[in-house]
Amino acid sequence: MIKIGVIGCGKWSNTVIKEINKNHSFKLKAIVCRSQNKIFENKNIDIFKNVNDLIESNTCNCLYVAANPSVNFEIVNLIKEKPIPIILEKPFSNNYNQAKEMQEMVLKNNILLMINLPNIYSECFNEIKKIINSNLENLKEVKIVEGDFGPFRDNINPIWDWGYHSFSTLIDIFGYESISDIKIKEIKKNRLGKDLVSKFNFKINSKIKIKVVNGNLFKRKIRKMKIFFNKYDVYEFDMINHIIIKNKNVIHSSKSSPLEALLNIFYININKKLNTEVSRIKTACLTSKFLENFYKC
Repeated sequence: MIKIGVIGCGKWSNTVIKEINKNHSFKLKAIVCRSQNKIFENKNIDIFKNVNDLIESNTCNCLYVAANPSVNFEIVNLIKEKPIPIILEKPFSNNYNQAKEMQEMVLKNNILLMINLPNIYSECFNEIKKIINSNLENLKEVKIVEGDFGPFRDNINPIWDWGYHSFSTLIDIFGYESISDIKIKEIKKNRLGKDLVSKFNFKINSKIKIKVVNGNLFKRKIRKMKIFFNKYDVYEFDMINHIIIKNKNVIHSSKSSPLEALLNIFYININKKLNTEVSRIKTACLTSKFLENFYKC
């Protein structure tokens, strides 16, 4: 088993820790948590107050960073002289320039880095990408709706939070350069504009209609991608239940969650000593570039 450390002890890190504990390939050895009041069930885990102490301790063989985008940059900068495999949470960075700098550090220092892009690491993603690319000339429209009532964060814009899922998916499938004629409308807003739902309308290759609705003011959680073809076929990528539906019939389902799949690929990459997933980092960089045209992270 590979010894792994988690940086961050917020709500999402609890989900990450549960998934790591379920995975037979990793053993959770340490957590970086600045909170004095946090209680952990596993008493055999080493608790560190800062990242430097964890890295210098040589306790772990790899890291999962479940913290803010600013911490992502800090970690990559820290390990560039002593590379250690890491997973970073999205958003990859606070802005595009920082994302590019991180990308350069990763490639220059041969760091094995993966980014948790749940839609892309879903087992359904390659199938839905194959369906689109094999019938691209008949693709008419794509609609994505992703959001919930929350999370409400002061340090991450909700469109960066939710939109990172949707736009990384579209950029990976179609490419950044194919996007044009972008129009945006804010549908809901409160708390001095910090919490909102936004609708994006644009085109791919100047002809395929795209509609994306993201935000944190939905009545309930929703994560769906619908693909419409000229031949009346409609596909739905249900990103909560991890299934693909064609004309109301399930044609594909994932055997594992995206987070489980991410950890499994991470384990394989570590054992095979593979380089970082360059295409995924490029996708993350371009997602930051797209979103910062409209909102600061």
